[in-house]
Amino acid sequence: MKNIYSNMISKGVALLSFFLVVGGANAQNNQWNLVQSTPSVDIFEQTDVVCNISAANVDMMYTFLRMKNKTASDVQVSFLMAIYYDNQCRTCANNEYEFTVNIPAGQTITGDCAFDTAEKGMLSIFQKNISQPNYSDYTRYELQNLVIQ
Repeated sequence: MKNIYSNMISKGVALLSFFLVVGGANAQNNQWNLVQSTPSVDIFEQTDVVCNISAANVDMMYTFLRMKNKTASDVQVSFLMAIYYDNQCRTCANNEYEFTVNIPAGQTITGDCAFDTAEKGMLSIFQKNISQPNYSDYTRYELQNLVIQ
């Protein structure tokens, strides 16, 4: 009986180790880096975040932004999301990428893989498709024409 339990524990430890190794290979970048600071708003980025888009069964990599209102008043942040692929801005001439987000006093809004609000979509930058071929390479993004009111 002791051998059965010992064997089960050994297999359990081996299985747990396997999941830890596999899970570690898919670890997310949880670090937020400050990219811009103004008297009223701090803007952070989190790069190389892999999101599983379950409806399409694909993995895609994103950069997400986080905007923190440091004031006791609501603020409105407007900007052009300039996204570069192959060192060429693919969104600069497109007013579809001119965004305005409202941030309540003392609050933070954050882009993430849920994409469940308009603000989260505005704070999400597509880098590449991991599950399928990419026809251009993500280079960088810039927040152009940044206005905070």
